[in-house]
Amino acid sequence: IYSIELFKKSEGYILEQLDWNLRVITPYQFVHHYISKGCIFSSDQTAFPNVDADILRYLRRYSECFVNLSLDDYEFNQYPAHIVACAAIASTRKLIGISPFWNTELEELTGATWDTIEPCFNELYR
Repeated sequence: IYSIELFKKSEGYILEQLDWNLRVITPYQFVHHYISKGCIFSSDQTAFPNVDADILRYLRRYSECFVNLSLDDYEFNQYPAHIVACAAIASTRKLIGISPFWNTELEELTGATWDTIEPCFNELYR
């Protein structure tokens, strides 16, 4: 139905509108990066005697779920991607019973303070 030429013109128009800036890091990618660096610390209080592969798997899966929830709500477009990722990690830590769910180690890892992520966290965890 559509010609190849029309597709080329459409793609060119889109790229011009984006100023050829196609490099975007998503909350999902930030979550994976932060989790790969470690988001559970020896100073954390948990109901689990040991942090094992299951807990780490839950941390990853639930964080991904929270990010997916943020994609369904236009309200989250107001937050930078790394803030949504931080709120997803904090929400997951709260959900699986890790306290505090945001601490200084996470601040150092992500560069985000609780005051910065709290509004996004409140929207995401509701």
